[in-house]
Amino acid sequence: MSERYEKPLHVAKTDTYTVTVNSTWLGIETLTTVAVTTAGVTIGAVTKLDNVIQTELTGVTVGTHELEFSWITSGGRSDCTTVAIIVKDC
Repeated sequence: MSERYEKPLHVAKTDTYTVTVNSTWLGIETLTTVAVTTAGVTIGAVTKLDNVIQTELTGVTVGTHELEFSWITSGGRSDCTTVAIIVKDC
């Protein structure tokens, strides 16, 4: 799955972005491990609450960058999603 955040990030500014894991897919399992990887932005704290993964991002390089959110459940299943973010200069 690939989506795009509607809210742009600005160079040298920090904002919070989230991904929601489908609760039907998750079922009775919980998220045990989550990670966010990318280039062009600095990733701050990554947290999880129920089926929501949240991270703080700081813009570094102008352009469109892909963020990969990945997770592992308490049942051992794993998945990921990619989200595009636009970093602007102003």
